[in-house]
Amino acid sequence: MNKQIKQWGWGLIKDWLNEINADGKKNLYNIMSEPLLEELIAANDVVNVDRVMALTQVMIYREQLYNVKVKEIKKENRNRVLFEGPIFTQQWFHDDESTDNIEAYMF
Repeated sequence: MNKQIKQWGWGLIKDWLNEINADGKKNLYNIMSEPLLEELIAANDVVNVDRVMALTQVMIYREQLYNVKVKEIKKENRNRVLFEGPIFTQQWFHDDESTDNIEAYMF
């Protein structure tokens, strides 16, 4: 992992630690691993902090999952029909064979 990705991951960790949960406490208070907390305190470019690096990967993966969900929602919205009326369907263009009276809408 290069320096820029590592710093981005550490920034994600910092943001996550300061987020407030539904119970009104920061995520920092929900970490039960004492060694992870010690490594978070001691983390810098020199110290070997494997737990922090693992948490960095989790935060980056979490960010990637968020981006995938957003793209899926955008794709779903793009395929959604704007109006459900008969003017905006293919039925409107093949209406010559039909004997049904289709309402005309004035805009």
